[in-house]
Amino acid sequence: MLSVDPDGTIDGRHEVDVAGGVAVTGVDFGARGTVTVGDRVWEDTDEDGILDPGEAPIANVKVTIRWAGGDAEHGTADDLAWTEWTTGDGRYERDDLPSGLFEIEVDTASAGSGLDSTTPTVVTVSLKAGDDYQDGDFGFAPNDDALPHTGVDADRMAVFAAGLVLLGIVALVAAHRAGRPVRIDWRRL
Repeated sequence: MLSVDPDGTIDGRHEVDVAGGVAVTGVDFGARGTVTVGDRVWEDTDEDGILDPGEAPIANVKVTIRWAGGDAEHGTADDLAWTEWTTGDGRYERDDLPSGLFEIEVDTASAGSGLDSTTPTVVTVSLKAGDDYQDGDFGFAPNDDALPHTGVDADRMAVFAAGLVLLGIVALVAAHRAGRPVRIDWRRL
């Protein structure tokens, strides 16, 4: 779709009178694509990689949309990139893109600490003029490395429990050596 036309009427035409041997400059036409890319970023509470009813959106997540350019190869000089941020409902969208090969990548750090991706973090898709691609979604769930609600991690709790057991054994041995009877009620352990 044309977005610029020198005569002010966006019709893809501009008449210019050219005399022999004279160069004509300033007759540029801008082009605007017709491809749209978007979808949502959400908290995937059941960690199934599928956006289910009731799963909360994640706002302010950076999503980069990379076009491979005319050569259809990512990582070359003609690539272009656009950055979008998710809105309050977890949505992002970019329109007026050219047709071709795209990589859509979510920035995992901007999704928040303590979250792991439950979907691929990069989606590659080839789109033609007029396509409205709304399948670039990204899910995140709390990771297993997060501290429990007590604020004490599991390793420290295991060491603490082992220390209590060891302390109990030391107390039993000391009582036995002192000649005191030691009675253990296994039902209370």
